[in-house]
Amino acid sequence: MDQLRVENNTEEKRTVSLLYEVIYKDSNSNKQLDPRDKITISLSKIDGSEFKNVIESADSLIDHNVSRDGKEVALIYQVNKKVIMERVSLESFQSISKSELTQVEKI
Repeated sequence: MDQLRVENNTEEKRTVSLLYEVIYKDSNSNKQLDPRDKITISLSKIDGSEFKNVIESADSLIDHNVSRDGKEVALIYQVNKKVIMERVSLESFQSISKSELTQVEKI
């Protein structure tokens, strides 16, 4: 779990949402849940309410960045050989836009 924070000009940070990386199933069939399994990226309000899965079956979450106004988060993640950036509303947890950044070889 990670806190999604907005920074203002006074270097003060304000938490606006919580980000989770959840493993729900043994996607690589090795009989255990481990970092090699697919993840689901989820968001919730700071009190844990309104928990919602926003991205399913990702290989990894590479990075995230909250907009200056705290209304959306850009998630950069990998699915197979594709690196994708998806902007998600932190008010509704709905996708705003999604684009493929590049393709990479899986390590």
